[in-house]
Amino acid sequence: MTNHPEQSCVTLSQFIGQERVRAALQGRIDKARESGHAMPHLILSAGQDMGKLTLAKAVANAIGVDFSFKNCGEISNTTDLTG
Repeated sequence: MTNHPEQSCVTLSQFIGQERVRAALQGRIDKARESGHAMPHLILSAGQDMGKLTLAKAVANAIGVDFSFKNCGEISNTTDLTG
């Protein structure tokens, strides 16, 4: 997995476009905060250079957790998904 310490500069409000997606994610983040429960895992799927990594960093910042990611090609079994 790849860690990204530079994520601190990315916020949901800085994510341009995809207002519907942004609003839906913000709603899930708010609900998780209010309930005191963790937000479920999130899988983002889109074409190359569509902002998945930036959006994932923004979500991680919004909920105050560290961020790491795996590319699909790096996953061959379930143990590859553990941090």
